[in-house]
Amino acid sequence: SLATSKAMSTTEEPPPQPEGMSRFLVNVTTGACVGAVFGSIQSAWLAPHRMTDGIEVAVDALPSFRQMWKHVGGNAMLLSGVAATYTLSESLAASVRGNFDIYTTMSGAFGAGFFIGSRTLNLANAFFYGFGYALCGAGAHLSGGSPFQEPHKRDKLREYSIITPGQEKITKTLPNKPITIPQDD
Repeated sequence: SLATSKAMSTTEEPPPQPEGMSRFLVNVTTGACVGAVFGSIQSAWLAPHRMTDGIEVAVDALPSFRQMWKHVGGNAMLLSGVAATYTLSESLAASVRGNFDIYTTMSGAFGAGFFIGSRTLNLANAFFYGFGYALCGAGAHLSGGSPFQEPHKRDKLREYSIITPGQEKITKTLPNKPITIPQDD
């Protein structure tokens, strides 16, 4: 038999996000893994190629271990440092402000951009990188792209529209909870 009501959920609860030191370790480990993958691709791309009769042959033309480690290890350390700087900057801003919001995301992104820009050894470049990353972080936060955004604050109310049999449109603003719609038999 069919149920007399059907529950509809507009969103599902995401799994809880790590906090504190575990969040720091997750971010740094993720940055190191992404950096290592990028470094291995970069190392393979820059591998020396042999020319045989005018044809480029890349077989058995692997880079040396030292050259490969320079790309893999260097990128892993760079991106884990960026992740660590982002996490520390965001956590520091959150502890000062008392909550996670757009400003904490922007401060974390500024720290990450400043870290990358400081590799140029030019203070103006570091600040420009920081401000550029902060703007990108603000955009990601406003679009809901921040992985640590609190869903219960983001989706407090949701608007629903119902069209009645007489073609009248009724719009209601309801809390973001599952709603029950009765079914006709």
